[in-house]
Amino acid sequence: MRHVLSWNSIRFRLSALLTITIAILGLIFGGLSDYLIGKELDEGLKFFAHHEAQEVALVASNYSTANAINKHRVKFDTIFPEKNVLSLEVWNLSGDRVLHLADEGFTPLPRWKTGISLAAKGEFPYEDFYHSNRPVCRAAQIIDGPNRVKWITVAVIDRTSAQNTLYEHRKNFLIGLLSAVFLSFIMSWFLLTFALAPVQQMVKDARLIKKEGPGRRLAVPRQGSELEQLSHLLNTMLEKMEMSFEQLKRFTAHVGHELRTPLARMRGEAELALTIGDPEKANETIASMLEDITDLSRVIDALLELAIEDKALHETEDIDLLSLITELSEESKVLAEEKEQTIHSELCENSLYVKGNKSLLARALWNLLTNAIKYAPKQSQIDIQSVALEKTIKVTVRNKFEETELLNLETLFEPFVRGSQGQSGKIPGYGLGLALTRSIIKRHQGQLDVQTQGEDNILFTITLPRNDV
Repeated sequence: MRHVLSWNSIRFRLSALLTITIAILGLIFGGLSDYLIGKELDEGLKFFAHHEAQEVALVASNYSTANAINKHRVKFDTIFPEKNVLSLEVWNLSGDRVLHLADEGFTPLPRWKTGISLAAKGEFPYEDFYHSNRPVCRAAQIIDGPNRVKWITVAVIDRTSAQNTLYEHRKNFLIGLLSAVFLSFIMSWFLLTFALAPVQQMVKDARLIKKEGPGRRLAVPRQGSELEQLSHLLNTMLEKMEMSFEQLKRFTAHVGHELRTPLARMRGEAELALTIGDPEKANETIASMLEDITDLSRVIDALLELAIEDKALHETEDIDLLSLITELSEESKVLAEEKEQTIHSELCENSLYVKGNKSLLARALWNLLTNAIKYAPKQSQIDIQSVALEKTIKVTVRNKFEETELLNLETLFEPFVRGSQGQSGKIPGYGLGLALTRSIIKRHQGQLDVQTQGEDNILFTITLPRNDV
């Protein structure tokens, strides 16, 4: 639970951010609504205060003297007392109070000099303030009486009710906002828990894979889920990792087997050389050991080349690929003649250039040619062909094969994997040539593929990017 409530938890962080967002939006809305409601209440009080002042003025306008107004004081009983009205006053232009009607317990206010002065000029002054710790407001206005006598009326209104309304709104809004914030956190928590359920399932599956080892896969969410593609990708990665581990295990086993045999033979020959009394036979044994050492050196060199297959080429140059193929095919004819084989070339007329390491490419092409010569039957033909495409060059090597049982073609590129004749010992080798060839082609941003044609032909295709376009 401690981990779940940590800020590092996606569920907690998203829930908190959503809640904070709702709280901020709520405060903005609350501040705006408080401003609008307060402004509306103020406008209402202002209108009410001027309305009451006008009512007094309309009654006072019927009288031309102060005595007449006080004599008919009963006329004002129709407009006072009234709810929230604290006092009504009538003043003359000389600044004398002619009439004062006040609510019980309300202390009369002193002369409102500024308001009476502005009202005398025909304006409608208004102000709100506190009087004896009570929020009040007042408004003044002028009106003509008989014989153009002007009276100024002042109405004092209690703002307590309006202020309480505003406070009540603020209190209810804050309670509602806190409730909304709390509920939004709870709802977002449960919604995110539901939304992240596939992720939790993937975590459980990953733990099972860690515990039980390879073979298991992550559960794929329902179609349309955003995590569907991720689960497929992770399952593909797991599959490739398992394949890589299996290849590594096979590779390690093959290396151990292939190196143990010549080492055991060399050890036997060395022990034999120590026991032989004849120097001539001892020299023959040592010469045989040197041949085995040379073979082992070649194997180790090939393994080192495979180990750096993903590294970029450091020394590169423009290579005329067709000239290189022509040169290698001429050299390979010497080997082909031993098996009465013919090498037939169909190459492009114009030179085609690639970027790379000439010695490595020569080694890759030579491996394909010697592999074809080695596995093709006697008196057969080996075809070499080049095709120039818009951005690439394709080079194919085709030969017949005598395999009674051809292995999975892709496994031919794995180190120490050989055809049935190679496995039976009829054809010498270690099964590193094709693996090294594919490694070299990959380092040149190319591709090496293999396929069968008909019942007894096998075709290797090299695709390399052109450097002359």
